[in-house]
Amino acid sequence: MRLNERSNSNYVQLILDTQRQVSQITALGVVVNDRMTASDHVTELLSSCTRLLYALCVLRAYGMSQQSLMDVFRATVESKLQYVAWSGQSRP
Repeated sequence: MRLNERSNSNYVQLILDTQRQVSQITALGVVVNDRMTASDHVTELLSSCTRLLYALCVLRAYGMSQQSLMDVFRATVESKLQYVAWSGQSRP
């Protein structure tokens, strides 16, 4: 990217030297792919939730109480699963 200033005007023109096409983009935690399917988002979500569930297993092994584990689960895994589902839900 380079900036190009014109001497007889007061603005700066931005010139993009390269453009690249991407197959997916993450916006606000939602993975959108070039085919407009949810498969990439679901894959990312499963991977993230798997790591979080493993962390919960470790916390349980160190003696965290059942109630605290449920609180952590709701704050991490459940909130991730409901984020897009809730925002896409139609209201009566």
